[in-house]
Amino acid sequence: MACANFSSLDRDLPCNGLLAALTFAAALGMLAISLFWPYLLPFAFSIEQVATPHSKLAFVLLAAGTFILPLMLLFTAIN
Repeated sequence: MACANFSSLDRDLPCNGLLAALTFAAALGMLAISLFWPYLLPFAFSIEQVATPHSKLAFVLLAAGTFILPLMLLFTAIN
């Protein structure tokens, strides 16, 4: 007996495995390119030049861990 309310996302397409493999290969390729060519703008700025100082990153991590994460957990628990 067939269901009448199938959407197009519920059907198995014959190319789903191929699309998943291509997506994985593309992501892996972009990672490989970023490791060997670390410029955000071609030949202008590297990742180290545009990164924020470690003190600011530590402050953001502390703020997120102290305030944002408990609020998210509280909101999730209430809902």
